[in-house]
Amino acid sequence: KSTSGIVIGIQTGESFFPVHWQSKKQSSVARSTSEAETIALAATMFGEALHIQEMLEHLFETAIPLKYEQDNEAVIKIINNGYSVKMRHWNRVHRVNVASIAEVLEREAATQELRHCTTEDQLANPLTKILPPIQWAQALQQLCIRSDFRR
Repeated sequence: KSTSGIVIGIQTGESFFPVHWQSKKQSSVARSTSEAETIALAATMFGEALHIQEMLEHLFETAIPLKYEQDNEAVIKIINNGYSVKMRHWNRVHRVNVASIAEVLEREAATQELRHCTTEDQLANPLTKILPPIQWAQALQQLCIRSDFRR
């Protein structure tokens, strides 16, 4: 079973403020990395991000854009291409519908964007894998977390 990591933040200019993060073991076993990453994307989109977006839009009375950052280019291609017979078991086994993800991104194109980021820039990495000390320090910095908690 893979671990899904979610980091949702508010970005204003060059500043980033994490407001929600989660690390969770997936409930079923994926057959590939792309499958596991698509499960994580669906969980993020339908379980967390769309609800947070709706709440923020209600509070601020303006459209709030969402940017999903994915370090697996195959997942982006799968979502952009839509449904494939090779992925029909995803809906049955994992309750993940690729067409639903693609539909949200297409229908809400003004406020929803799926884009590629490098693995080094993936903010959820410390939530899903063990990082060496050098990468850990960089991950904490990206998440705006100080590692020197002196009083």
